[in-house]
Amino acid sequence: MNQFAEKHPDLKMYFMLAPTAQGIYEDTLPKNSGIENQKAFIKNCYENTPAITNIDVFSDLNAAKNNYIYRTDHHWTSLAAYYSYNAASKIMKFNPYTLDNFSVEHASNSFRGTLYSKTLDNGITPDTIDYYSLAGGDPPVIVSVNNGIETKEYGSMYFRDYLTKKDKYSSFLGANVPVLNIKSSISAEADNGSLLVIKDSYAHSLVPFLSKNYSNITVVDLRYINGTFEDVGVNLEDYSSVLFMYNVITFSQDLNVKKLSFM
Repeated sequence: MNQFAEKHPDLKMYFMLAPTAQGIYEDTLPKNSGIENQKAFIKNCYENTPAITNIDVFSDLNAAKNNYIYRTDHHWTSLAAYYSYNAASKIMKFNPYTLDNFSVEHASNSFRGTLYSKTLDNGITPDTIDYYSLAGGDPPVIVSVNNGIETKEYGSMYFRDYLTKKDKYSSFLGANVPVLNIKSSISAEADNGSLLVIKDSYAHSLVPFLSKNYSNITVVDLRYINGTFEDVGVNLEDYSSVLFMYNVITFSQDLNVKKLSFM
């Protein structure tokens, strides 16, 4: 990441490393469970990426730990993604929408995620899939999905077919693919330009919020790219900012970030 930032000094670069439920609720886990301290891990990662501006979301999520930010899935909830969007706005210098600007659609109340699959504890309330839309209506979007074989266009960031499947979280932007692009018809006053997001799937529920402030967002998953950005149709000159967005567990295990050394 440092090499990538040094190679592209004209791009504003930001790093958002999100804790998982393990990091926020560490005090509820057994003392000898052998887990790593996620807050310390995040701090260490930020200190070792000096060429990239870090975004602290741990503090905001920790302050909101009594709200509905995690439950049965390893992903965060839409509300947690909103808190992180708001934290990002202070660093990335865009004007965020406040919660009272949104209407919330409870698209599903029966999502049992990956943590449930490990425990099969039916005593836990299932998750709700929440879609946050501007109360006055979201701007039209064109979502182009490149699955590595073909590119298809859609008129929504929400892929509702997944609501009938086990993996309901994938209704946010769909399944993981190499490249996805969102063009939003937002006003010139709200537009902060073009943003490249290099990510894991935590970003999928965050990007719909960011699309209210960036008219062009390209989402790249390095796990599914084996060449350069140019090989998948991404021209870095088209962007003013780059956001690295991962959760702690994925980032600590994913070697694909090393591909940035060649891009």
